[in-house]
Amino acid sequence: MVPSGVTLAGRGLATVLHAAKPDQTTSLIVARRADKVSIRDLVILGEYERRAFRSPAIILEEVQQAEVFAVDVRGWEGTALQVTGGGVQVRDCRALGCAGNGFEFSSTQVICVGNIAHQCSNGFGFGLTGAGSRAEANIAGGNRGNGYQAERGNGILFTANNASFNDLDGFRLTDTEGADLIANMAANNNQSGAAGVGLHLAGATRGCHLYYNNCQDEQMQTTQVQGILEEPTAGGNFIRFNLTRKPTGIVAQGEGSTVSDNADM
Repeated sequence: MVPSGVTLAGRGLATVLHAAKPDQTTSLIVARRADKVSIRDLVILGEYERRAFRSPAIILEEVQQAEVFAVDVRGWEGTALQVTGGGVQVRDCRALGCAGNGFEFSSTQVICVGNIAHQCSNGFGFGLTGAGSRAEANIAGGNRGNGYQAERGNGILFTANNASFNDLDGFRLTDTEGADLIANMAANNNQSGAAGVGLHLAGATRGCHLYYNNCQDEQMQTTQVQGILEEPTAGGNFIRFNLTRKPTGIVAQGEGSTVSDNADM
């Protein structure tokens, strides 16, 4: 348990933490109801078993002014990082080959910059995140679910992120209001051949701005045949200046949305 005012710092790749026993299910680093906690410069290593049976490698609950910097979580049999409540900055971290999700944020004020989620369940999850939260210059690639998913949030900003070669959607927003998706790459997703798209506005998603996103698929065997999808239950969104691929490009089914000045290549 990491208490208030403590920095847990390693020496980069020279500091490797792992479960004491192969069947251990508990987390390795936990901080609860604390203030000014920092975790940085270390590696957490699992066994690369695809079955998710462990608690998240790192758990932060109701921690104010938390920081997670330059932490690698590799092959963990669960989620790499789970943050609930409080406020956190997560920078330059990697979740690689985890059985659970890469990064999970719920009911927290989050700044998520320069992180990588690769070959996890979902890459990045944002639940009930409010205005002032942002995800910038992150990479979600080759995950078994969605690259980025936001649920019941209000005002989160996604800018200059990359979502490519995920099995389902690049970005999926469900029951989200006032989110901004600007200048993101959402290409070559739907690798499972299901119904994934680049940018997906689901449920009662409203008042979102989708500008300058690249949602093409240039593979020889195209998987992401649809760039942007707005479900009939969504509406009042602004979808402009995005780059998609023929033949389907953009499907906007909600009421009151503005769809203009996009390019289907």
